[in-house]
Amino acid sequence: MTYIKLAMKNVKTQFRDYYVYMLSMSFSIMVYFTFISLSFSDDVVKITKESVKISATLQATSILILAFVVLFMFYANAFFIRKRKKEIGLYNILGMKKSELGILFFLENLILGMIALFIGILLGQLLSKLFAMILLSAMRIQGVAHFRLSLHAVNQTVLVFLFIFLFLSVQNASLVYRYKLVDLFKATGSGNRLPKNSVSSSFLGLLGILLMGAGYYIALNIGDFIGLAENSSVQWLLALLLIILFFEILGTYLFFNSFLAFLIRLRKKNRGTYYKGMNLITTSELLFRFKKNAISLSTIAILSAVTLSAVGGAGAVYTFSIRQIAATASFDFNYESSDTKINQTFKETLKKYPEFPIKDSVTSTYKVIEGTYIHFINHKKVTEYFNLMKESDYNQTVKKSNYGKPIELKNNQSVVYLIRDYFPALFNDPIGTEIAIKQLGKSLEVQEIRGNIPYNQFATSGDILVIKDDIFKQVIEPITTYQKTGINIENYKESGKLATEMDKKLNDEKMVFLPVKDNNIYQQPRTLYSSKYWVEQDLNASMGFMMYISVFLGLVFMIATGSIIMLKQLAEAEEEIENYLILKKIGVTYQEIKRSIYKQTAFVFLLPIVIASIHTYFAIKMMSIILNNNWIYTLLICGSFIFIYFIFYLFTARAYNRIVNRRMTAKL
Repeated sequence: MTYIKLAMKNVKTQFRDYYVYMLSMSFSIMVYFTFISLSFSDDVVKITKESVKISATLQATSILILAFVVLFMFYANAFFIRKRKKEIGLYNILGMKKSELGILFFLENLILGMIALFIGILLGQLLSKLFAMILLSAMRIQGVAHFRLSLHAVNQTVLVFLFIFLFLSVQNASLVYRYKLVDLFKATGSGNRLPKNSVSSSFLGLLGILLMGAGYYIALNIGDFIGLAENSSVQWLLALLLIILFFEILGTYLFFNSFLAFLIRLRKKNRGTYYKGMNLITTSELLFRFKKNAISLSTIAILSAVTLSAVGGAGAVYTFSIRQIAATASFDFNYESSDTKINQTFKETLKKYPEFPIKDSVTSTYKVIEGTYIHFINHKKVTEYFNLMKESDYNQTVKKSNYGKPIELKNNQSVVYLIRDYFPALFNDPIGTEIAIKQLGKSLEVQEIRGNIPYNQFATSGDILVIKDDIFKQVIEPITTYQKTGINIENYKESGKLATEMDKKLNDEKMVFLPVKDNNIYQQPRTLYSSKYWVEQDLNASMGFMMYISVFLGLVFMIATGSIIMLKQLAEAEEEIENYLILKKIGVTYQEIKRSIYKQTAFVFLLPIVIASIHTYFAIKMMSIILNNNWIYTLLICGSFIFIYFIFYLFTARAYNRIVNRRMTAKL
């Protein structure tokens, strides 16, 4: 029998063990091929060329996919070699040389790789149009991607993975040379010795819980901790994030390495449940498994938490950014109508497009003044330029734009502070803060603070103070006065040409500074014109593209880690058959063994994802506090990923039970 025939025969006989590896590899190759195919797709690149650099980004993301795949393949291949040690030893006894064994395993791995490569490319090509349409839908771009075979994508995928498979095949062949014959027939484990109980182990376990709890507490109260910083809240925020990360990583390791053993020992002391049914066997087996796999389980929990947090974080940023469309441009068009040139150019251009008649229009007057107050973050006395706005003007913009909520000031001394970048977690309570208005000669008191800047975030020369109309009239000598006009048009969704022409004509007239020369006071330039159309298009495209990439990267990682846990569990199933055989001989039923298997697998398989989910919950909750964002949508995204792990658990428990029962039936 030739090497190729023998390798093919081994692949067929071992396929039951390899199918998880094959599925994970095929899926990863499919995603890689899809990304490369999309980067070479003329349809997709042409449709999205004005939104994001899609081709370069997809190529860069494919490198991350390769990194995940290579790490998974290295682990899986080492696992399969260890699992087949006795088979290698048997080949040695039968007279096969190590060089011949090396060639055999080289060919086996290469055959498996080529099968996975073929399936991955085939699925990627069949689903390429679907993935392209999902991408365009996520980016909210109208267009059609045709079904085409990209030879560039096929060639790149084949060459890259062929090189990886060749390298891993050589590594597999080299592993055969490292084993001595006597080692090949040694037991794979040293026996299920239970970890010793100790005071230090119990202390470390409780310390792990305290560290995780401390990290969660800081995350939930991130605003209060940021308030402790006297100067740079951003640097302090980064320091807090690193502290939380350190607490959670160390706490997770101690949880799996020490606390679980401590918890299971406590359960053993409850004799009423410990000696009931299979609990004695299950509890002792769990204690051994958690101690044996503490590092790998904690690593999987941490990496899964990072993946879920990254995907969930992308969802949070997506919803935050989409919400920012209204903040960036609350009207279809807004411009500085007090500027004669801007006003004339805008009206003349709009007249050329009668298909877009004005639906709503509103104009507001601003007066720029100096205001001095105690800053909300660093608690220092600062002087800034503020834009005064009448209460009636603000409420009129809210009515016409549907952005923000109406204001009702308590009295003539009250103001509502409208700030551009409003993150509640970074601000101390500003209510009651007094702002001394130089041009009024008196102070006004902050009634409320909001992040809703009318027209757009950069339409004014700094932050806005909404005041009573009567007080507005009393400001006779402001630094400058200007007017903003916002309009909404009919058929806005088709106004791309109008927005493009407006942008071209008014592009050089976009920013203006205040007519002052005081370098001690920071001044923010304001925009003279902006349109919602391209802001909306760009944000939808970039955020949708980010979500698309995040979801697929998360899927690749989740399936790879789920496969690793599954392979570990199925390997332990082979090792534990003798123990289950003893249980069967002393009268334990198949049903009781099945329940024990499902229970143990649930603990070992699902516990890392449960811990990862808790970490993710607090991470997303913290992000929602910082961004002042709705986080329910983000949790739904993470929930769908957790469901993938649950599916892996069901398949693993079923396969574990089948292996044990099949071997027991054969031996009894």
